[in-house]
Amino acid sequence: MTIEAQVREHIEGETDKPVYMNRAPSGVDPPYIVQRLITKNNHGMGATQARIQFDIFGKDPNGYGQAKGISVSLNDAIFDLSESIDDIAGSYRVSEMETFDDSVNYYRIIVDAMVYYDERETFG
Repeated sequence: MTIEAQVREHIEGETDKPVYMNRAPSGVDPPYIVQRLITKNNHGMGATQARIQFDIFGKDPNGYGQAKGISVSLNDAIFDLSESIDDIAGSYRVSEMETFDDSVNYYRIIVDAMVYYDERETFG
């Protein structure tokens, strides 16, 4: 199983929400998370750094509360990645941003994470 798939599985298990890769299927209502690889850098000597973006979506009438609650669980899950996945050496949240999409009435919280793992494993 790839690092990407292991991260997705871990995040789903810790947040109890579906995680879709790169985009959610049409017709799916929030709450859910979209995971995407932003950058991947090989630093040599067995170390690769991946920046992963998680988009959390919540829908009215309680969309903000939904999304905010998921972001708390997601942050805990990010910090626990190295304890749950053998090939991950470390991980942390880089940033978090809150927004609202008027076209679909979805609250969106964007969380960026940095993950360090063994370069012999694949991500994406």
